Amino acid sequence: MKIAIVCLDCRGLVQPYECPTVTECSTHEVCYIEKYETSNGQKSSLYNVGCKPLNFCSSSGPVLPVIGKRSARKRIDTTTCHECCSDKDICNLEGHCGSKSATLPVGSTICYSCPLAMDSNKCNHIALCDRDSACSLKQIRNLIGQPRWTHGCSEKSQCATIAQSNPQGICSFCCDTELCNRNCTIRSTIAPPATTTTMAPAIHITQPQALNCYYCELISHEKDCNHTTKCNPGEDQCYLSRVDGGSIYGNLCFYKMGCMARTLCRISLLITISFVVRSSIAIICLDCRRIPQPYDCTTVTECSTNEVCYIEKYETSNGQKTWHLYNVGCKPLNSCTSSGPSLPVVGKRSARKSIDTTTCDECCSDKDICNLEGHCGSENFTKPFGSTLCYDCPLSKSSNTCNQLTLCYSDSACSLTQTRNLLGEPRWMHGCSQKSQCSTVAQINPQGICSFCCDTELCNRNCTIKSTVATPLNTTSTTTTTMAPTTHIPQTAPIITQTVILPTNIRYGNTVTIQCLATGNPKPTIDFLVKGRRLGGNVHVDPNTHILTISNFVSYDDTFYRCIASNPLGEDHKDFKLQGQ
Repeated sequence: MKIAIVCLDCRGLVQPYECPTVTECSTHEVCYIEKYETSNGQKSSLYNVGCKPLNFCSSSGPVLPVIGKRSARKRIDTTTCHECCSDKDICNLEGHCGSKSATLPVGSTICYSCPLAMDSNKCNHIALCDRDSACSLKQIRNLIGQPRWTHGCSEKSQCATIAQSNPQGICSFCCDTELCNRNCTIRSTIAPPATTTTMAPAIHITQPQALNCYYCELISHEKDCNHTTKCNPGEDQCYLSRVDGGSIYGNLCFYKMGCMARTLCRISLLITISFVVRSSIAIICLDCRRIPQPYDCTTVTECSTNEVCYIEKYETSNGQKTWHLYNVGCKPLNSCTSSGPSLPVVGKRSARKSIDTTTCDECCSDKDICNLEGHCGSENFTKPFGSTLCYDCPLSKSSNTCNQLTLCYSDSACSLTQTRNLLGEPRWMHGCSQKSQCSTVAQINPQGICSFCCDTELCNRNCTIKSTVATPLNTTSTTTTTMAPTTHIPQTAPIITQTVILPTNIRYGNTVTIQCLATGNPKPTIDFLVKGRRLGGNVHVDPNTHILTISNFVSYDDTFYRCIASNPLGEDHKDFKLQGQ
């Protein structure tokens, strides 16, 4: 049986070695390379590479070019050379049609490179691993326990660990020959390095100095802040932002202080009409490329104020099979066909040089990580009952710099724990903690500010709240005596349990009421925010019932709102959108 050959597969390249995509030819095909002249007012030569039936080739080896042949493109491009080869995989990388030689660094290897694949054989991207690295294939599991594979480069010193990560040692391994890391039936071919000790000369490297910034939320005067935090060296700056209060807050001004990325650093003017209003609420989105399903993404990013979440579905192929992959992340609102679901862009060509066809492109901004599911035909993400999505970083320089996710199950809660490194510098651990341990977590930091548990999604990155998970009560019973329990109501931070919007189907002209129901001790106060602009004069918040009423609902009232429940122990919020008909 003839073995199918693997070829570079890209169009419109300056040189063949710029192609990052391969395809597996059928048994009657060989690799080809085509050089053609194109013109946009100035002539230049470009290359196409891929698979072609053997009977279309003038030769299965090099040379015998077809000169002057017209291509099938609509614009006038003239083919100046056409050659085929089949002597080895990716033989169309170099040495044909006058293309430049790809001089690889000594000891380097071309390997498959896909961050997350549904199948070990479904990878069609390549990368160059340096001499200290080897090709690797690692089997992992996604948030809901389904197997996934990571193709790429791994340090040779880590290869023994990689081979042991899967008990059977079948689908986690390193290898050192070209394109060897897509075959899920081989074992590691990289021996663990011998242990040696070398004393290197001391080298002093000057690192950017971290900024110590004041960090406080909604204080009445900036001089009242006495809590500090360290910002990322070379990346962040200290910031001060003023929040204007409405009548509920006696028309006072409040201040926020902390760290902010240099690229985003600017003073935000926050507007309030009868309650606090933020001019814009940054949304958090999943941020991954080339994934089988959006729920396979465990990385998030915080969009800028003019961006929304997006999800793109595209079709790719390795020559034998065709499958769909997804890209998710942030995108400027003005580049979206819609800020809500649907309105896919069908047949749109992606910016990749390989032939991948975008079949759907959608945007959303109704809630954080709204691009997790329900867009572009993606599968539903069914979480186990009682589980919560939480930030998950084993050690961070700042409580706000975690961008990885994990799923905490019903017996666990999201947690943020402050520790110190060997030099005494503060560090933070984001993740899951057993609910029975949450009181201990909250006591680790004497101030109780940066060590806590919480039980709402993505709640463990805000270093200003206290624990919202109560310690389980210990119960003792005997067969002869029943002791009446002493009722103790623990103090807890607010949790919004329900948002009631009436009527459920809003028509223009209706009177709309919004009520947020929340638990907490002390009893939480309820406030509302609006995203992006001022409210009309038809909006009223009852100071006693905290019910928001919008009289004579008009199109101007179509926007995003946020309900906030707060008490001295912290706050919770829910976002929602009102849309009339």
